[in-house]
Amino acid sequence: MKTIMTCSMALILMLSGCSSSDKNCAIDSLEGSSCGTNLTFQPNSFPGHANFANNCSSTDDIAEKMFLRSWTHDYYLWYSEVDDIDPDGYTVTDYFDLLKTSARTSSGALKDQFHFWIPTDDYEKSSAGLSYGYGIEWEFESLTGNRTIKVRYLEPTRAQALSAISRGDELIRIDSTDIDTTTQSGIDFLNEALFAPMVNKQYLFWFKPTGSAEYSVSLSSGNYHNSSVHTAKTLNYSSSHRLGYLLFNSFIGPAEKPLIDAFKQFKNDNIEELVLDLRYNGGGLLWMASQLAYMVAGDATANKVFELSQFNNKHATTNPITLEAILPLPFYPLTIGYASGVNEGESLPKLNLNRVYILTSEETCSASEAVINSLRGIDVEVILVGDTTCGKPYGYYPQNNCDNTYFSIQFKGVNHKGFGDYSDGFTPQNSSDITAERVTGCSVLDTMNDDLGNSNEVLLKQAIDLIEGGVCNAVPVSMMSMQNFNSVRSLDGTGGIKDDRPSPFHIPVKLPGRILSRP
Repeated sequence: MKTIMTCSMALILMLSGCSSSDKNCAIDSLEGSSCGTNLTFQPNSFPGHANFANNCSSTDDIAEKMFLRSWTHDYYLWYSEVDDIDPDGYTVTDYFDLLKTSARTSSGALKDQFHFWIPTDDYEKSSAGLSYGYGIEWEFESLTGNRTIKVRYLEPTRAQALSAISRGDELIRIDSTDIDTTTQSGIDFLNEALFAPMVNKQYLFWFKPTGSAEYSVSLSSGNYHNSSVHTAKTLNYSSSHRLGYLLFNSFIGPAEKPLIDAFKQFKNDNIEELVLDLRYNGGGLLWMASQLAYMVAGDATANKVFELSQFNNKHATTNPITLEAILPLPFYPLTIGYASGVNEGESLPKLNLNRVYILTSEETCSASEAVINSLRGIDVEVILVGDTTCGKPYGYYPQNNCDNTYFSIQFKGVNHKGFGDYSDGFTPQNSSDITAERVTGCSVLDTMNDDLGNSNEVLLKQAIDLIEGGVCNAVPVSMMSMQNFNSVRSLDGTGGIKDDRPSPFHIPVKLPGRILSRP
């Protein structure tokens, strides 16, 4: 066992760590502190986590681990299912990885697949819509045996640099290294070029479109802004009728204005149907999910619950993070004014639709699923086209400590009818997935043979066919695979997967006069 020395509560409020004169401060109760006695790790004894907050030491990280241990015991939704492990011998982040339940859902999947951490600097950049790379989102169809990596979509903000590349083009090599390389040096190079490209270094990417000759493009990575609202367009169907198509990829603050602008466009165009493409949307801010659902359904949301948060049994009536009463989150009808160009408190546009077509995949997650669940909770007809969603009716408040931001499940969200049991995801009615929550619609394999927003793109075409009275006619997805739901981030030495990309977000934010629980 290791002796832990920490600062008093009063000092922690002012300082980021202990000074040499504070080494005798120790905790003698769950939330209080006193000086004079050193603290040692004791099983099933959890001093208040605030006593350890931001106690960052380059030589002794025991306080950081004790912070995570006590914080988990207080706030984690399934805290009673977490083994109480002595932190000695673990790095801080390795120890955090152990602080979660090992239980499984009815499908055999881990109940908590969403436990992760990220450097705070990276989290802040991501929340602001900033990325570093080429502006290419990759589809990893296979990373064992014969690897298959294709272009999923291109960021519009990088359109000029990527003008020669098309969705669905297959990556065959980078510089002189084939994607199928089996050497460790080759694997290391691919990891560098795909996921951690050197600043200002150019790489020659070789692609092969289906049925065409290979070509090369020289690319240099850089900073760019993500386009959460990737595509918003009005399409004609059945000659004289109009539908709105929205490809929306992330519920982050800067997306508020373009999202509102898209719905203003749809309202001005008098659309009769809406296809909401969330196949690549892993979630984000719950207040924005509430806004989106309101703009779809409009008047039908009046006096209805978008979502109610349920914390662990220690916090049945009070939100332990905000210390406010747990109240239902409504469908939010006003602007928040998060970014420039949007004033706070203005009425949102509304379409007053009684049904919506939503394109989904295993990466449709968290706040995206909250939109599906909330609309179903007020009897708006939701029709799914695509694959089973990821299954995350849970959320968390990001917690910063010592340069890292931690995400640990703290609450479950339920809709107006009290339903939130979709931990194996939502799936179209004709899917072979027997454990997910079934929803009207069609299971469809995404072939990536057409641009997103093209009326011939397989998922959108199937949605249009259903709108026109057709039936499920696309190639169905045989069975959902959870191995890639977080998206692949790197290759390992055996050609397999290192799944270390941040989990889908589901983040609550306090709004004027109310709390918006789970993203």
